[in-house]
Amino acid sequence: ASQPFTEQPPAIAVLDFANVSNDRELAWLSSGIAETVTNDLRATSPLRVVDRMRVVEAVRRGGPDLSALRAELHLDLAVVGSFQRSGSRLRITARVVDAASGDATAEAKADGPLEQVFELQDRIVSQFSEALRIGTKQPRSLGDTSSLEAYRAFTEGRVRLESLDASAVPAAIADFEKAIALDPRYAAAHVGLANATFWQYEMSRARNQPDSGLLARAVDHVRRAIELERDLADAYATLSFLLMSAGRAAEALPAARRAVALEPRYWGNQFRLAHAAWGEER
Repeated sequence: ASQPFTEQPPAIAVLDFANVSNDRELAWLSSGIAETVTNDLRATSPLRVVDRMRVVEAVRRGGPDLSALRAELHLDLAVVGSFQRSGSRLRITARVVDAASGDATAEAKADGPLEQVFELQDRIVSQFSEALRIGTKQPRSLGDTSSLEAYRAFTEGRVRLESLDASAVPAAIADFEKAIALDPRYAAAHVGLANATFWQYEMSRARNQPDSGLLARAVDHVRRAIELERDLADAYATLSFLLMSAGRAAEALPAARRAVALEPRYWGNQFRLAHAAWGEER
């Protein structure tokens, strides 16, 4: 049986889930499930969870080979999984594997109606938590939605941004706007829209025609996320980054401190705090 971790916590990365039935309508779930499992592990376990963006970039460069990912991301563990639809039902299976040996250290499976995909994902993480003795699954992450279509639109927008293709930004913005239209209280979608709008601002700067209105809109979007969910750490970290980009360090610093207070173990929040503090709190 697995023992509780007592030394430096292992590093774990969640890979995209394989679409076994090659169902084009559900292709977005490959990233969607991986993102949800990543966030849940980050929020509830002592593991050092690798950012999805770093995983995506590593796979883009070298493919999904576990030994290559282990070397690049310094992994101890990886989550590999798949899903398939049969009629109106969805089956998700996943394993936590030792990145060095490939041996499975925990397995999980969840079956149910497609519209219950949120519950199915939660069950996967709960089974991992029990098998690895790494914590208890909490209720759904802050800022999430109960709308499957809004979740799909948000995931598709995030995947477009992860492609690092500037031409995909307008479509990503449309995806986030669709998610918000479907669920106006979807705080994570407001953060996504802020990030996509900021990218538009950065493109205007690259053309030597900075559009400060885009930056202001990005700040407005993330402030709306905070109005909806006052304990969403990602929203405060994003707000800090945007305010620093606007040269408003005095306002950025308390936002970064709030992100760290809400989620102190996540390195990204500590990085935003260091950025906002100009090294004073590094």
